[in-house]
Amino acid sequence: MTNSKVDSLSCLTNKQVSFPTIKPNDNTQKYKYVYMNVGSLNDDIAPPQGILKFNVDTKNIDEEWLPENNYEFCGEPMFCPKAGLSSEDDDGYLLTILFNGKTKLSSILLFDSKNISKGPITVVPIEDEEASYTVPHGYHGLFTTNVIYTTSEIERRCKLTEKMEKRSNMWNEVKSDFSGLGLRLDDEDFDLEEFFK
Repeated sequence: MTNSKVDSLSCLTNKQVSFPTIKPNDNTQKYKYVYMNVGSLNDDIAPPQGILKFNVDTKNIDEEWLPENNYEFCGEPMFCPKAGLSSEDDDGYLLTILFNGKTKLSSILLFDSKNISKGPITVVPIEDEEASYTVPHGYHGLFTTNVIYTTSEIERRCKLTEKMEKRSNMWNEVKSDFSGLGLRLDDEDFDLEEFFK
């Protein structure tokens, strides 16, 4: 955006979309493409099933991919630039998790970000020699190398959260003996009729 002031707002698409992302190097910069989840019911409310690529310059959907089965759902897409410097705005890969609602199993999907509508170029089941695993639909997070918590730090934070939860019940408690006038109505010496004379 070149202007420091937004003159107007406009809807990019009427489709049900969520978890938009751009190329990481474009954060806080002008960018051309937004990648996001898309529902399969066009403008009707739908859970995120596929991947959509939106061109902000042309204000059009460049590409869209939906799984063949209506019981498969994509998670939050992540853009992974190709190694080396590239001047192309969409030179990279999209990574997402596919949850199969029928088998309750998950796979990692890898897309060529220039050819999303062709479907994933690689499907990797999330499993090892002993078992297959499920990543619940809608599960997402932040991946970084800068934050590492020890087990004791996680336990400390959990204890603090539990204490805050217990205190919030007390802080949010409504006392029925307190009037909006700041009077304690449970005071035995207080005469309400006398007060309003």
